[in-house]
Amino acid sequence: QNAERFLPKEDFSFWIAECYKINEDLVKAKAVIEKAINRKANVQNYCVLSDILILMGRYKEAELACDKVIAIDDTFEEAYYLKGDAIRCHNSLESIPYFKKALELNSNYQLAWQALGRELIKNKGTIKGINFQLITFFMISFLLFKGFKR
Repeated sequence: QNAERFLPKEDFSFWIAECYKINEDLVKAKAVIEKAINRKANVQNYCVLSDILILMGRYKEAELACDKVIAIDDTFEEAYYLKGDAIRCHNSLESIPYFKKALELNSNYQLAWQALGRELIKNKGTIKGINFQLITFFMISFLLFKGFKR
């Protein structure tokens, strides 16, 4: 917040909200980011709002925030990942297409790979014709990026 005094033309709301979120003060984080959205709606701020709402357990509101991102920029992969994350909290199976869409837009999106793999494994008895090679690829890529721990 002190940086705003030195750089008055810059908007630090995104970073301030992220700091409150990290410190688990979600009410303050939400207030800061909503104020920023009221000044200027952009995809990053709506994604932060969605993430905060997910952490607060307000999944339907988080989905709506993601829909606003998609309306602004339907190629912004984080919106699909976050929407899938919000949906998985009440319907694991319905979250899968959103994680897949995030990966279509950015095949290097590791959080989306993790989420997709987790939900595919969780729903393996429910999904017919599932390609378990995709899950194997997810596991291998995760191990390669995270490293092997002994």
